Amino acid sequence: TCQRWDSQTPHKHTKTTAKYPSSGLEENFCRNPSSSSGPWCYTTDPKERWELCDIPDC
Repeated sequence: TCQRWDSQTPHKHTKTTAKYPSSGLEENFCRNPSSSSGPWCYTTDPKERWELCDIPDC
């Protein structure tokens, strides 16, 4: 399960709507705010920080 982008629990991060206003960082949807290797999200699993999402790029 993906962590909400506006949450800092369980993983603290700097990918916020203030820093990336046009990246669609709502809810816990998979996004690619920093133009990395594809859509991804922080996870709700404290042992796994992030994961790539198996969805097509837009």
